[in-house]
Amino acid sequence: MKKCLSRCISGLRHILPAAAAVILSMAASEATSASAEYRLDQGDVIELSLAGPLDVRQRSTIDANGELTITLLGTVKAAGLQLSDLRTTLQKLLPEKTFRKRGPDGHENLAVLNPDEISVEVVEYRPLYVTGDVSKPGQQVFRPGMTVLQAVALAGGYEVVRLKMENPFLQMADLQLDYQASWLEIARLQARALRIVAERDGETKVDFRLVLGMPLPNSLLVEITSLEADQLRGSLMDYEKEKGSYERELQLTDRRINALISLQQEQERSVKDQEKELGRLHGLADKALLTAPRMVDAQRLLSLSAERVFQTAAELERSKKDRETLVRQFQKMLEQRSIKFHSDLQDAKIRLANARARVQGIGEKLLYTGIVKSQMTAGTPPKITIVRKDEQGARSVDANESSELRPGDVVTVALQVGIVGSPPAEQPVASSTVAVPQHVAATKPAENGR
Repeated sequence: MKKCLSRCISGLRHILPAAAAVILSMAASEATSASAEYRLDQGDVIELSLAGPLDVRQRSTIDANGELTITLLGTVKAAGLQLSDLRTTLQKLLPEKTFRKRGPDGHENLAVLNPDEISVEVVEYRPLYVTGDVSKPGQQVFRPGMTVLQAVALAGGYEVVRLKMENPFLQMADLQLDYQASWLEIARLQARALRIVAERDGETKVDFRLVLGMPLPNSLLVEITSLEADQLRGSLMDYEKEKGSYERELQLTDRRINALISLQQEQERSVKDQEKELGRLHGLADKALLTAPRMVDAQRLLSLSAERVFQTAAELERSKKDRETLVRQFQKMLEQRSIKFHSDLQDAKIRLANARARVQGIGEKLLYTGIVKSQMTAGTPPKITIVRKDEQGARSVDANESSELRPGDVVTVALQVGIVGSPPAEQPVASSTVAVPQHVAATKPAENGR
């Protein structure tokens, strides 16, 4: 057994170097073929090296016109050429020039350039670009053999938040808070509208069943309705007190008026009696049967009685005016109360309609976000598209994470929402979203706030 193992290990020692050599040769041949197929374009940085007596080394970038600027030659067309084609072109052009080189002794000598001494290589490729659902989209330096996965890694990796919508997990929490807050506003406004209608109609109780059926905790709904019920009782008590005050004042005024009318009638009868008595006394005075002081006392008494009648009449008019003022004040109080009911009810209805529209919109967002959240799967591969420019022009190429990139490529990454199967439109996708359309439907406006 040991001899067998030793023979296997010895055989592997001979096989592994040979296999490694084959793999390296294949990789080298692939890299050489890929490099040979690459065509230069604007943005590539080329380094020209001249060995021999000149010993020149120069870097130049292919400009927007697709040309290289070389000190010894001027401008040379380079865009669209393979690196070997550019080397051949330069080998043909450079020997046609006459070069002089100053020696150490200060004399200029003719330099002879061997075409084989010309070396051309790409030292910096034009950049590529990554956009879409990545953390840091933008420009990247190209490296030979670079793949989409490497470019995505350099861009910070995939970014879920850069989906076509916000992060559904965070958005779901925010929407649920807004949804509950909107329903709380609806419950409060609906209870307020019901309380205003009951107070306007003089009812002492309110039917809050519409409020108690809303999608909120029962304890919270009970608290809202209890507060409105307490406010109804308080408002009715204040109204009854104010109304009772007016009624009591009117009753007192009516009693005073009736008393003044009775007093006035009695005083008028007394004046008539005194006038008759004064007439009788005048007859006696004419017959000289009455003394002058007696006549003067009777006239003075009649004058005082007439003055009392006048004062009573003035007091009666004041009391009647006071009653009219009380009636007007009471009517004005009723009118203001009616106007306040109308204004408060209209304001509650407008705000209630806005809250219902808002909760319906939030409900639709919740439904959509719930679908996206329930259908997002981490294993769904992203959609990758490469926009590449070649001899046929710019074109879009479907790719994957292992696709090899070229200089100038524009890589678009779009994370996918894994939709396994679309449910029927009338059925909710998940149990958490069943209540949304039902509650949204429950927000239809009711008559008179009911």
